[in-house]
Amino acid sequence: MLRPRLILILIASTVFTAAICAFVFWMLAKGEESASKASTQFATALVKNDPSLAPKGGADYLEGLRSQFGEVTDARVIETRNHHVGSGDDGRTYYVSDLLLQTARGAAVVQLEFDSMQLISDTVTNVRELEPREIKGLDDADLTTVAKAFVARGDEAEAGFDSSTVAEVPEKRTDAPPPVAKPKQAAVSPEIRKAKQQLRCVQRAKGDVEKLARCAA
Repeated sequence: MLRPRLILILIASTVFTAAICAFVFWMLAKGEESASKASTQFATALVKNDPSLAPKGGADYLEGLRSQFGEVTDARVIETRNHHVGSGDDGRTYYVSDLLLQTARGAAVVQLEFDSMQLISDTVTNVRELEPREIKGLDDADLTTVAKAFVARGDEAEAGFDSSTVAEVPEKRTDAPPPVAKPKQAAVSPEIRKAKQQLRCVQRAKGDVEKLARCAA
């Protein structure tokens, strides 16, 4: 028979393990809920072009997205999932959300990352465009539409849309000096033109008497 002390240890261990599992599942559920809610806020802010509606960290990416794709008329969350990177002691997980955009340059799918090292994060830390082969959760019709637009835009995904990557358009200078007109070349007289032709003929003759005679003629 098991001793009462051992029985208590087994019961305590089982209860502790169950509590840990319950906590982990709760954290995962809250993390997904938080990332999903922030993604919906980001989609709304993008369509309305209103940084004040964006979640934490999201406003920095609105300008870059609209600069790349033009006006965004619709945005919806496809899915939110836990993403794992690295392995062993260097491995970590964080949530990502995929958004389907309808834009002036065609349909596109971008991914929001919530990699802020917090247990439950609603802070957008990066936004990148997905290539068609990376996209999950779309039906065939939507995926075909995205793929065609992706090819039409150059068949290359944008890696980042934060405000620091938006190219600044240089201001047009109004104090620039007027262009300098090139001086007109003086007209060449027929005599000089004929003399130059004869000189080139003599150079090509390379001492040949018959050719030199023709040059003189």
